[in-house]
Parts: sequence; structure tokens; C-alpha cells
Amino acid sequence: RRAWFVLRPESISFKSRPSTDNSCGADVSDKAFRGGHTEYRLLVKESQIKVRSLGQEASIRVGDTVELHWFSGDSVLISAPEKEGK
Repeated sequence: RRAWFVLRPESISFKSRPSTDNSCGADVSDKAFRGGHTEYRLLVKESQIKVRSLGQEASIRVGDTVELHWFSGDSVLISAPEKEGK
């Protein structure tokens, strides 16, 4: 059964060390300063996600591999609808 994992970009933070709890690795594909925050586009397996940061990760560059973290209460798992005829 398919499902969607939903997590708002501002709920994701960068970690300095890998963790097994609510985390995953990602590759930085783009970085843009947007005034009060920096926006990162990241590749996680075949998916592209967006993360906003208040700038404390200034050393992160395009091409870097980073570790992401979120609190479980900030995420939602939604069942994907069944395709008709299945």
C-alpha cells in the first residue's frame, strides 16, 4: 500500500551527526538566500525536497551531503487513495 509522508519545510533541521531517529541523508542540489532565511533544495533518493534555514548552516554548499532531522510530531503519514479497478 502506498502512502505520502508530509512534513513542512520549516520543520526540518540539519544535524551534524547521523541519527537513527527521524532523520535521513540528502544531497544539496541548490541553495538560495531569501532575505531572512536560506532555502535549500535537496535530493532524498528519487525525491526532491525543500528546506528553509535561518542561516546557521552557512558552510553547507551545493554538492554536499547533509543529515536532516525532524520531530515525529511535525510529520503526518497519509494513505494514498486506491486506484480504481484494484
